[in-house]
Amino acid sequence: MIWLAKNWRLVASLGLLATAFGAGLWVRDAFCRAKVAQMQANAAEATSAALRAERVRTAHAIAEANDKARQLADAEAALLAARDARAAAERRLFDALDADPGLDAPGLPGSVLDQIRGHWAQ
Repeated sequence: MIWLAKNWRLVASLGLLATAFGAGLWVRDAFCRAKVAQMQANAAEATSAALRAERVRTAHAIAEANDKARQLADAEAALLAARDARAAAERRLFDALDADPGLDAPGLPGSVLDQIRGHWAQ
């Protein structure tokens, strides 16, 4: 006890040093927590921006796919119309060949008639 009374300045200095050390730890902890919170906010913002960009890319891809689907449907409709027109022309040709007995005459070689029928049968 006497030693404490004689060295009160040393004890007070040690107490002050311990208090300063504790305050330093508290400040450093607060600084680190603030930095972690800022990093989390930055990560959340970056994630949000990436999700928004991905939504935009997805929307553009869907719109492009819809356009391609419409173009494909139009092409399929044109193909069906062309097939119908070919079938109608083929029917008219065969009807004309069947209706005109002169086409079977020696003036028209049979190979030509076979080529015409073979072409339209494809």
